[in-house]
Amino acid sequence: MSFADVDNNKDGKISPVELGAVLPSVTIEDFKRYDRNGDGFLDASEYKTVRK
Repeated sequence: MSFADVDNNKDGKISPVELGAVLPSVTIEDFKRYDRNGDGFLDASEYKTVRK
């Protein structure tokens, strides 16, 4: 799924809830590893690492 598909509210970032809706196997610990800048959300470049 593309970044835009996962960003349900179209705010330019993906929350743990939004990611969990499409990838339920991702834990909060996984999410924190993907969130490289530690802001609690994934931006488009951080999301690219999730898709790999």
